[in-house]
Amino acid sequence: MKHSKKYRIVFAGLLSEKNLGDVIIADCTKWLFTQILKSSEEDKVIFDEIGFRELEEVRRSSFYRKKCYEVRRRLLPLVGMNWSKKNIQEHAKYFEPCFVDADLVVIVGGGVVKYKYQLFWVYLSGIIKAAQVNNIPIILNAVGIEGYDADNEKCQILKEALNAPNVKAITTRDDISVLDKYYINASSGIYTQKVADSAVWVSDAYGIHKEEHADVVGIGLVRSEIFKDNGIALSSEELVQIYVNILQELDRKGHKWKLFTNGLPADEELIPAILDQLGRNRSMVDILLPSSGEELVKGLAHFKGVIAARLHANIVAYSLEVPSVGLVWNKKLLLFGESIGYKERFIVKDNFSAAYIVNHLETAISEGYDKKKMSPFKHSVRKSITDILTQNGFL
Repeated sequence: MKHSKKYRIVFAGLLSEKNLGDVIIADCTKWLFTQILKSSEEDKVIFDEIGFRELEEVRRSSFYRKKCYEVRRRLLPLVGMNWSKKNIQEHAKYFEPCFVDADLVVIVGGGVVKYKYQLFWVYLSGIIKAAQVNNIPIILNAVGIEGYDADNEKCQILKEALNAPNVKAITTRDDISVLDKYYINASSGIYTQKVADSAVWVSDAYGIHKEEHADVVGIGLVRSEIFKDNGIALSSEELVQIYVNILQELDRKGHKWKLFTNGLPADEELIPAILDQLGRNRSMVDILLPSSGEELVKGLAHFKGVIAARLHANIVAYSLEVPSVGLVWNKKLLLFGESIGYKERFIVKDNFSAAYIVNHLETAISEGYDKKKMSPFKHSVRKSITDILTQNGFL
């Protein structure tokens, strides 16, 4: 460890999202770094954080600024200027002061290496550029990697950023071959590794554990368009019917159930239609709508099993040793299933029958998890952080 001076680590990511999976990732990553860097001289470690969307929040805070931003976004291409690069430069300029006294920047994780929708490619590029101006090393921890396209300008801008000289390490919870083969130049010298998502440590990080005699199944809801947005032909009406069928099958088999979301308001939108088809009103059904990561984890700790489409509902359940079945709308769920050795518990659309899903849940509940496999999987992310900190002189 650098005992000659205090050093400061800045954590960057989706730190205040309504989707509490991202909040949990950030909390667990910070917890892991704290555990690994524990020192008797605690004043030598200073942790700080910035949110990916900070500049967007500043823009949204002013109607005038927002309108100017929209006008510029449309006009710049007309005068031969690249809006994407201009936007990245503005993000870099905004974040530069955050890194002036930093010794290390850590992207905490989450599905941020993406370009098809959302602006993570802009946020990442801007933050990496800002850290580079200040000559600050940066590592990307257990990030999700969602595709690659050699002909997509946004993807190529992102690739260029990831190969910046101050990027020292990139670990991924997803497909390491996409990272190594397509994104990272062989000559870059960047440390890459396949690891567990940091959220597999949430039970330890929050000090929350599974209720021993839990007897309720948790049903995690998701927004109606998420399958369609990811190229899967499944309408809102069809998704409502799938949930209704699952709940009716659980009733038929004598299982108590409770609906929940990961915190996103959009994931509540199907509730009225589901309850209407079940012939129940809101007061008759128990629904968990958490407002904090801790509230979500506590809620899942009271389930004997979980059926959910959100990746981090399944990851939190795994950390708590609550068996789960995932409804797959994105390859990242299948990759997680493969990583933990239970690919069969992550079900694709062709098998979205209630009987099939509930049968798999009952099997998962009876089998539990292989704890001998859980430990090395969880420790993969902790070991990678330790290795990276050691290689870069922090340990």
